[in-house]
Amino acid sequence: MNFRTIQFCLALILTISAVNAGAQKVSITSGGFPSVSGHAPGTPVSTQSALGQTIAAGLVFGDVSPNGISSRRVVIKLPVRISAKRTYKVELQRIAFNDTSIQPSDIGFGIGNVRPQNFGSDKLTATATNINILGNFGTNPVTALLVNGTPRYQSSLADIFTTPTPIFTGGRTVKRGILGEDGNSILVDLTFVITPQYYTPTDLSNLRVTIMITQLTQGDDDDDDDDDDDDDDDDKKIGRVTPLF
Repeated sequence: MNFRTIQFCLALILTISAVNAGAQKVSITSGGFPSVSGHAPGTPVSTQSALGQTIAAGLVFGDVSPNGISSRRVVIKLPVRISAKRTYKVELQRIAFNDTSIQPSDIGFGIGNVRPQNFGSDKLTATATNINILGNFGTNPVTALLVNGTPRYQSSLADIFTTPTPIFTGGRTVKRGILGEDGNSILVDLTFVITPQYYTPTDLSNLRVTIMITQLTQGDDDDDDDDDDDDDDDDKKIGRVTPLF
């Protein structure tokens, strides 16, 4: 078979939706620019831009043939920023692949490095970073074993469906202040990994993935005061998960 170098660009489109948009109690926004490692020299820079309620991120893996790169893996980490006055659920959804070469199982996916945006902030609840990562999404795709050159990811985009797929839940992050302040927000890294291989030559159209957040509890309006110091019961419903990476 006649193999050639191909360019694979994963264009990740993050759109935000929330329950009760008129009185929003949860928020997911950009957490910063993606970090990329292991890519071939000359690969275009991955980008992100926040446009109102939408984050558009272009995650560029570049040349993923063994001829174009010496690294065992190309790794892109995209941070997202969450602020919440209620318990919440985060879901991911992708469009169907129309490519016959690179498949969802070829792209490892994981969630980790949960941290406060501002360490030591007195506006953040004590349990804000104790998110509950669902399924195997808490595993690190970077450490996947290679069997005959093929990665064996414990979670990949094959585990993200074309309908909304829950990936993690969390509790209230806002102890005081206005929703979305740096001091009452957390950052979560979404990690995407691809291992260079001889993929069949083809053009892959943009892979679009949507991330959304919805609140799980309604709560009372009187716990939304900017100076509220009390953590409501939402925090107690979320078990602690130690990030693996």
